[in-house]
Amino acid sequence: MEPKTKKYLIIGGIVILLAIIGNLSREEEKKSRTPQDESVFMKEERPSTVDSCRNQLYQYSDSIRGIKPEQSRKDGSVQIVMDYIEENAKYPRSIRYKEWSKVTDYGDMWVVRCKFKGKNSFGEVTDNDMWFYIQNGEVVKMSAAL
Repeated sequence: MEPKTKKYLIIGGIVILLAIIGNLSREEEKKSRTPQDESVFMKEERPSTVDSCRNQLYQYSDSIRGIKPEQSRKDGSVQIVMDYIEENAKYPRSIRYKEWSKVTDYGDMWVVRCKFKGKNSFGEVTDNDMWFYIQNGEVVKMSAAL
């Protein structure tokens, strides 16, 4: 092994060791706190900088995310997603919806999971389980659910 490679391995090992020691010391600090310490911390009257930043982030996300898509009370379907699937399907009339999740916020998007069946390019009926990501009333991305 070259001396240069050994040097990098030793430095990498030291960095990892320091990270582990730092993490362990943080855990010990958390364990040493008393309930009184926690109650004093929780009684802080003015909002913290973290809370302020978090509120700004949520407001920003809401402006990008848009209005929450409506779900059918009957079957939980989301019309925006149904339209998207049918516009992009090879055989739109073959689509059969099986299951829908609740629409939830996911960062700067809304997300919903849909399970459906439909014919593929080979004419075979396949099951699909997909996540659909929505911004401002449009499907902007989709991915397979694992």
